[in-house]
Amino acid sequence: MTRSTRRRTAIALVTCAAAVAASTAITSVDAEARGPRLAALDGFRRPATRSSVFVLPAPTRLEIEAVGAGDRHGRGLLAHAWILDLESRWPVWTQQDADGEWDRRSENWTTRDEVTLPAGTYALYFAAHDGQLPIDAELKILGIQLGRIRGDFKRQRDWDDVGDPHDWGAWVWAADSGFEPQPVTAETSEPYPDAPIRLLGLGDGEMKEVRFDLSSQTDLELRAIGEYVKGSPYFADTAWLVDCDTWERVFTLTPETTEPAGGAEKNRRFAGKIRLEAGSYLLGAATDETHSSEKWNAAPPWDPESWGAALWVADPAERSELTVREGAPRPEPAVAIARVRNDEFESRRFYLTREAKLLVRGVGEQTDDDEEFADVGWIERVSDLDEVWSMNGHVSYPAGGARKNRLVEDSIVLPAGNYQLCYTTDGSHAYRSWNEEKPFDPDFWGITVAEIDPGGDPALHPGGNDESGALLSIAPVGDDQHIVKRFEVSETTRVRLLAIGEGSDGEMHDYAWLADESGRPVWKMEYDETGRAGGAVKNRQIEANLELPAGIYELHYETDGSHAFGDWNSTPPRRPHLWGVTLFELPPSNP
Repeated sequence: MTRSTRRRTAIALVTCAAAVAASTAITSVDAEARGPRLAALDGFRRPATRSSVFVLPAPTRLEIEAVGAGDRHGRGLLAHAWILDLESRWPVWTQQDADGEWDRRSENWTTRDEVTLPAGTYALYFAAHDGQLPIDAELKILGIQLGRIRGDFKRQRDWDDVGDPHDWGAWVWAADSGFEPQPVTAETSEPYPDAPIRLLGLGDGEMKEVRFDLSSQTDLELRAIGEYVKGSPYFADTAWLVDCDTWERVFTLTPETTEPAGGAEKNRRFAGKIRLEAGSYLLGAATDETHSSEKWNAAPPWDPESWGAALWVADPAERSELTVREGAPRPEPAVAIARVRNDEFESRRFYLTREAKLLVRGVGEQTDDDEEFADVGWIERVSDLDEVWSMNGHVSYPAGGARKNRLVEDSIVLPAGNYQLCYTTDGSHAYRSWNEEKPFDPDFWGITVAEIDPGGDPALHPGGNDESGALLSIAPVGDDQHIVKRFEVSETTRVRLLAIGEGSDGEMHDYAWLADESGRPVWKMEYDETGRAGGAVKNRQIEANLELPAGIYELHYETDGSHAFGDWNSTPPRRPHLWGVTLFELPPSNP
């Protein structure tokens, strides 16, 4: 046996109310002198996290033995034990911070220790999982050992790559032979039992949200544990708070707001107070497809059962200030586009009988925070096809999974009228065709509209009349088309032309023009007068206002054999359903 050089360090971050355990290492244990065994965990044959609860009716001296495994210098353990105070939900003893001995033959770490813990309820944990250990390898050339390679760089190891699992385990005894073990109830280990909101023990691919109201400004206690994505500002498993007046996030887990939660480096937690004004709020928590209470792919946090979030009023005398709402946390959408797949465009009509406050939620693909969405939703006014709201240009939030999965949640006010909800996707990463990790709620890939607090008489209704508000439309248009529509104006009329087509190198390939009865061009879509239409650079758009004398006219739109509606060879435009030309009548100009 070689004696470890690891030194005991304080378990900091949050000072336990139970007090820090007094601890001294012991090198031998008199089995006959010790008291009854309070907890035991052994027989590990596969990756697992297990626990055993025990109760101390008074300050008690304990003897602990733990056999685990890690690197030979004790800088990291893949199999290890700890004791959790179930009131503070923070460890009072860890094998990682206690002295131990490394056995060269078995490569196991053995720790024998004594601690005195105050009265309370505790859980002994032992975890053995895959993880990363510092590099420590022999350097050989032609069979000749030249030395060892050591460093802070780490490499991934399987749960049983080092050590002998047959000997692993942890055991706790009362030091006093006269100690009488206390009964343990089934509810003893439930985290934060008095918290009115508990989104805890989340499994893989799970999301929970709860709506609550505060009658006055209130200080709240929030606990949240999640999975940090190293090298980014995002969490794969996270929690958030939403102000349901503005629908803006007032809190989320970030590297700056969190601290290490024990176990794997990616385990992070928030434990503190948050002050919120009177109003309505939503607390949410969600996980991706890996590393959760259901199945850990690395060492779990010190408090595995609290994976997720819990919230309660800080001052017990003010508990009545918080009321949890029953039912769905958000208003029910009246119009929805969901489960949108690659290369699709969908739209839904709706109308408002009066001015209304709406909640618009959209999830799509956004490569960078400041770039436009590749999969995007928006709202158009039917009368003139003007865009009145878009996911682009708004603050977006992580939607879970891949970094490019982003959520926009916005509260808007629209006047009475007819509208169209639209959503379009490019050729990659959409419902059931993900090229990276899918979002928390893959079925929601799309956009919804709901009325906020409509009362007894809703203003928002799906459907509406089918009239577009356009005088004439040739859209959308596919490949190899030349469509002509003739119309007549009885008096001088002002019109607006909206055209989207394909152009490159100064020339248009899919384009529109307007001719009089003789075939003489009155207006033509010229490349130099167009702007970007979103998507590929060759998607071009133009809007033109004309004054037409009385007469007969022909509106034309022509496409070549590639890149048109329904058969894009590059990223489609932002509004693919308008690929073509649309003509609107404008009101007469003021004299």
